[in-house]
Amino acid sequence: MPTLDRTHFTPESLSLPPLPLQRPLLTIGHGTRDEDGRQAFLDFVNTYQALDRSRPVVPCFLELTGPTIQEGVDECVDKGYTELSALPILLFAARHNKFDVTNELDRARIRHPQVKFYYGRHFGITPNILD
Repeated sequence: MPTLDRTHFTPESLSLPPLPLQRPLLTIGHGTRDEDGRQAFLDFVNTYQALDRSRPVVPCFLELTGPTIQEGVDECVDKGYTELSALPILLFAARHNKFDVTNELDRARIRHPQVKFYYGRHFGITPNILD
């Protein structure tokens, strides 16, 4: 975790317990070998982070490019998080969403048994996305 410059804190504020860590949002994209497609996902995640600064948003990919889901989870653990939310940014509840993403998260649970995982529904497809 980053350290704070404590020179501007009062003695009273320094004695308060620290605020709880905000649970990061692990955004899981499918992945592509196409660099423009990869960058489009990263741009989407950065735009979301700009709109919601309440917690860190960590991008990762299921396959074909990095960072992988395991690397995204490791990043969160390395920063001291003990809970994280995983959100697949996928349009369909097909095999990747039902099996591949959940299998990767199960692997991460085995490697990091101290971490509590929350799993969100895939994005889905709506007319608004098509516009």
